[in-house]
Amino acid sequence: QPDETFCLPIGNPFTGKVWRMTHFVSFIDLGNFLCGTENFMVALAGDKELAHALMDKCFELSTGYAEFMRRACGGAPVEGMCSFGGDYSCFFSPEMFRDYGMGFDMRLVERYGDLPVNLHSCGPSAHLYETFGAYPNRDSIVVMQTRGIPGELKRLRHLLPETLLQITL
Repeated sequence: QPDETFCLPIGNPFTGKVWRMTHFVSFIDLGNFLCGTENFMVALAGDKELAHALMDKCFELSTGYAEFMRRACGGAPVEGMCSFGGDYSCFFSPEMFRDYGMGFDMRLVERYGDLPVNLHSCGPSAHLYETFGAYPNRDSIVVMQTRGIPGELKRLRHLLPETLLQITL
């Protein structure tokens, strides 16, 4: 089907369940790409008004692009969302992640509903595990992709007990 080119199928090898995820570029990633890492982090840490204005613009860009691609690829409905968090999540403190990572993600939930989601952080993120486990829609996080940290994965499993963990070694 034409919409398969944009909806990323993510499957659970243990249950056989497959979720069709529409990709939304996260604020954490999009802001970093648009501004550069140093400028982006300085803006987030130093000017909340500017940071929230930038988040509004990134939300508009991310959802606009996702909607354009959905229509261009056959108009499939949004059945799941990826990528909550973002590649650069590991750079954020728990407080900043709650404000800007989780805050952006919850805006997606407000717009599209409490759907299955993929939560992602490329780098070592043990300092964010409790924050990941505190998502208001935690039970909708069906897949978590992150870096494996020796001695820490048991804690992540405890915080996301029903989530398929895809661990990068």
